[in-house]
Amino acid sequence: MISAIVYGRNDSYGYNLHKRAALSLNNFGHLLGDDDEIIFVDYNTPTGFPTFPEAISDTLTDRTRGLLRILRVTEEQHQLLAPNTHLKTLEPVARNVALRRSNPGNRWILSTNTDMVFIPRDRTTLHESLRSLPDGQYGLPRFELPEGLWEGLDRAQPGSVLTALGDWALAFHLNQVAESWLPHGFDGPGDFQLMLRQDLVDMNGFDERMTLGWHVDSNIAKRVSMRRGNASDLSHILVGFHCDHTRQETPAHVSGAPQNSTFRFVDAVTSSETNRGKNWGLEGVDVEEIRLDRSFSARLSEALRETIQPQRSAPPTRRYNASGYDVDPPNGATVVTFLLDLVASHGPHPRILWLGPESEVSEIFFAGIKKMSKSLSWHIAPPKGLVYSRRELRTVPKPAGFDFVVMDFRAFWGQVPDVSGRRPTELLSLLRKWWWNQAKPKTGALGSKFVAIDAINTSVETELNLWTSCGRTPYSVGISHGNLRKKNFSHAKLYLRSILKGRISTVRRIVIGDENVGTWVSKKLRFRLATSANKLGLFRTP
Repeated sequence: MISAIVYGRNDSYGYNLHKRAALSLNNFGHLLGDDDEIIFVDYNTPTGFPTFPEAISDTLTDRTRGLLRILRVTEEQHQLLAPNTHLKTLEPVARNVALRRSNPGNRWILSTNTDMVFIPRDRTTLHESLRSLPDGQYGLPRFELPEGLWEGLDRAQPGSVLTALGDWALAFHLNQVAESWLPHGFDGPGDFQLMLRQDLVDMNGFDERMTLGWHVDSNIAKRVSMRRGNASDLSHILVGFHCDHTRQETPAHVSGAPQNSTFRFVDAVTSSETNRGKNWGLEGVDVEEIRLDRSFSARLSEALRETIQPQRSAPPTRRYNASGYDVDPPNGATVVTFLLDLVASHGPHPRILWLGPESEVSEIFFAGIKKMSKSLSWHIAPPKGLVYSRRELRTVPKPAGFDFVVMDFRAFWGQVPDVSGRRPTELLSLLRKWWWNQAKPKTGALGSKFVAIDAINTSVETELNLWTSCGRTPYSVGISHGNLRKKNFSHAKLYLRSILKGRISTVRRIVIGDENVGTWVSKKLRFRLATSANKLGLFRTP
């Protein structure tokens, strides 16, 4: 009967975000019925990070996890909208994504936020309280709950939370009603807006032109009022508490931050429908749905168990010193574990370019990634011989069409030890070419992630870091990853300087051999002085 829609992202938006969100979601799970649903739109969480509900799933009750649907709008999908905004999330888009994909059999949409806790006055479920409610739109006064109080509540015990709030409301005078303008009637209307799903669908959802924050709730209340009248007060059925989080300033609460125009989006609104027609809520876009019983962590663990053999011997050792330089490749199973974690967390459809000889690592990795992904796009470009030919390198696809470019130096080191001087040069030449020829990316565009297997403490490390910006990953895991460096000529100068320095060193060795420069100059000077003195007869004996 009810689809509760909320949104957010995996960041630190305001003080103690994870605590108040778990309190709120567990409260929804406690009050909703078996046929209801909680839809969390995870909007623009950085690529490779888990969604916010996945990150806090261990703090959610079993009932909440069972009712929760997670719809992930990726960083890339957000950027395709090219929004002119200072915000990381677009509220109307996020809510429309949930609305469009909500259960069409549900009568009500509860548009709320993950900092609200509700108490039914008759202590029944919200499902039962709203069963006989007539058509319309409904609002609720919001009672503020200080941070020092809600942060002490047990997020895993929603029943005890209701008891505590019922006591505090009277003891600490929290029942302060803040009225506002009609048609919404109360301040902060977006924390509880109960509306008919069919009305919202017929109106083309929330107005997606509102990209600057604030007043999305007032806009939808104004438009619904043209169909159902002003919002009715539901406080005889329900009490709503807001977990205050203004101790830490957030982008939407910064003084002077840009806001949507109330004149344009509230006062001047004359139609219940938006001007976007039927194209709203990312219609036609493949939005990934995640259920916590099949979370990324669970799928990763399952895929690893099915693709790699458990360790049955003493832990392998790698020497991160001069004695291990170029001769201590990482353990293949360890590489697969961390590579699978990195790539599979990108999303359900990773695009992978694999450079290097075919090996056990590549075989096991692709078997694992297939088990985790709905679909997979990849291109493997192994050399035909021991090393790449120039013709082969010219046929390698450009990285722009891939999410990951994996350079497997380990396969070269392990399989062809007799060509150690040539093994890395082709891939490094390819990197240099990509760097020199890269087009200027669009503002905010996502670049391919470069992953190097066995580059640390090897002869490829210095030059690899010249063309890519790789973070300092632990040596034991065997991989390093980053992006192609931004195009600036300081790196070109550095590279040319290294070439010039190498040529000068070669000339020096040809001229003076392996001697120290100072010793060679001193010897040459003494020789010339002796020669001159001899010509002048200074050393002649009588």
